[in-house]
Amino acid sequence: MEEYQGLKFSCRQSRMALPDDLRLPRLNHWAWLFAQLGLAPAHPAGAYGNLSCRSEADSFLITRAGMAPAADFIPDNFCQIQGFDQADSSFLYAGKHPPSSESYLHYRLYQALPATAAIFHGHCPLFHEFASALDIPETAAFHPYGTRELAESALTLVAECRPHFFLLREHGFVALGDDVDTAGRLTLDWLGRLLKLL
Repeated sequence: MEEYQGLKFSCRQSRMALPDDLRLPRLNHWAWLFAQLGLAPAHPAGAYGNLSCRSEADSFLITRAGMAPAADFIPDNFCQIQGFDQADSSFLYAGKHPPSSESYLHYRLYQALPATAAIFHGHCPLFHEFASALDIPETAAFHPYGTRELAESALTLVAECRPHFFLLREHGFVALGDDVDTAGRLTLDWLGRLLKLL
């Protein structure tokens, strides 16, 4: 797994306050559960993995950069991506902290998949080891985290076979859902399939 080196894009804060959204506690629940199951391993600056759900218009709610998952819901662990400026490659966000390092991946997938309302991204080396046995679709090549190339490789795979669960080569997994709980349960379903092989 790549060593976390911080954000690879710039961002501008629009406001501190998040919109009220009843799904935020559920996002927190899944982030905590992923951490407990080893699907979002800890690192010195937080945890590997990020979870999001589509909010108003073209915006989405996402775990913040450096979030350390907690059992109790902490609103400051989340932020809202409100837009992306192509000219200077910067995100506009609301919240106390900047958004996750994989915000561009989530942004591009939401753009390409209007029916998708939740995206969960985590890390489990065993998924990669048993990808063939599980028949999990995987992107063609490795790309560093947080890059446009990583996001575009995911879009290419999604365009080819429309998977709801897939792997970013040598990086991690992505689960797509039409709501937060669907994305979470889909991941647990694949984890169950993996455990049956071990």
